[in-house]
Amino acid sequence: DVSGALKLAATWAQAIDASKQPRDAIGLRAIACDALLRMNRVDLAEKEVTAMRDIDDDNVQCIMANIATALRAGAKARDRFGEAEILVNELVGRCGQSVSLLNLLALAKIGQGKAQEAEGHLLDALSKRSGDADTLANLAVVAMQLGKSEQAARYITQAKAAGAQAEWVKAYTSIEGRFDAAAAMAN
Repeated sequence: DVSGALKLAATWAQAIDASKQPRDAIGLRAIACDALLRMNRVDLAEKEVTAMRDIDDDNVQCIMANIATALRAGAKARDRFGEAEILVNELVGRCGQSVSLLNLLALAKIGQGKAQEAEGHLLDALSKRSGDADTLANLAVVAMQLGKSEQAARYITQAKAAGAQAEWVKAYTSIEGRFDAAAAMAN
């Protein structure tokens, strides 16, 4: 079960913290942070990020966990989207532009209501890896925000074709199937 796994990861992280193996401790805390975010426990994920920052706030895993937590927390505190943007730009400066970082930057921009800027970052990501399902899904969201419904429909079709195993595609296909079944029952 998830809570048992989190307790075990916390025990391991504390043991590793005590044994002075910072990279291993940050790695375990990053896994715990990801699990907590998947459980919508942003408050506990932020505690993991704080513990990671106490060990090494310049570590890439620490920064990525901080970005993910800031993006999730942005729903309640919009200034966190700005924090995520700053952190992503820091990583872009250190590591260069990647499809993942461009998608994260776009999410931060979307959260700040800057859909046009987000679209630019996503198009850059798509030029780096055409057919990336996550980028196409994010482009569909931005296109809808910009009132480009036909373009959004094209991006959705492309995302479905590109990544049948992508998490977003699976969720979208499931919802689409339930909607079609409900519509068939109504007729």
